[in-house]
Amino acid sequence: MNAVLKADNVESPQCVYNEKVATNLAQTLHIPNAAGVLADTSGSTSFASLEIASPGISLPNIRKSWISGAAKLYPDYVAALIVFDILIGNNDRYQNLKVSLFTPHMDIFTAFDHSHALLHPWHEPHKAVELLMSDSLIAKKHTFYGHVSHERLLHWGRRIKETRNYLIKECCEFGRPINTVDVAMQKKLGVALAYRKKRLLHIIADHEDVIRWTT
Repeated sequence: MNAVLKADNVESPQCVYNEKVATNLAQTLHIPNAAGVLADTSGSTSFASLEIASPGISLPNIRKSWISGAAKLYPDYVAALIVFDILIGNNDRYQNLKVSLFTPHMDIFTAFDHSHALLHPWHEPHKAVELLMSDSLIAKKHTFYGHVSHERLLHWGRRIKETRNYLIKECCEFGRPINTVDVAMQKKLGVALAYRKKRLLHIIADHEDVIRWTT
């Protein structure tokens, strides 16, 4: 089984922590997302993201011309992913997704790469936490905006909203630092996301002009 090893870098200084938390959250909330694990490499912690593939088949990242078809074939996954990306403040979804459209026997819709969400690099970590605790949409662009039904979007908004706070917080806390992200910051992120999930339906309603759901 192949994996892509990711490490913190100048462009994404909290990359490893962001990837692991996003994976934990996706598994807890049943969001279609690639699996991954923490790995020790040369004295620091990295993130190993499993490659999405099937024997004998190589899937490219989603292409612009495939978006409408993917939304029609996987409407529930699309709604789940939009609400998830709003929750974690992911403004970098485009192409970070693999979808099977032309092989009927395969059911693949899998997101990956969340280095620019959560404690995203264009803010200091504490500022990112403050933004997550607001009603800002953050994800101002998304692959599937304009391709989601209102009904499914609200279904996933309610579903995530009703998730227990402790489950959200457990996804963020590791009891030890993850590279530069200390335990205190991990707890702050857990509190911010527990708050943000309660506000999801309000955030969606306040930004319907951007999300532009279908009937």
